[in-house]
Amino acid sequence: MHSALADINIYRVIKNIETGKFYVLPRACYQYIGDISNIEVIRCSAENAIKTVTDNYGLVVTQSLGAAWAGLAEI
Repeated sequence: MHSALADINIYRVIKNIETGKFYVLPRACYQYIGDISNIEVIRCSAENAIKTVTDNYGLVVTQSLGAAWAGLAEI
């Protein structure tokens, strides 16, 4: 599933906009890298990517103005 989502710019990383460093997200959490003009388009793209791997899934897509985290591995 990771590679199917990566093909559409959805990764298990988050970027610190102040330092430019990337960190690994917890298991089963992904972040879209790119401009979001329509959240429904992202949901549909993610769903189609997941369906290439499994038909047993749940999916929630959210849009955020920011994030805070601790204890994530830097990459």
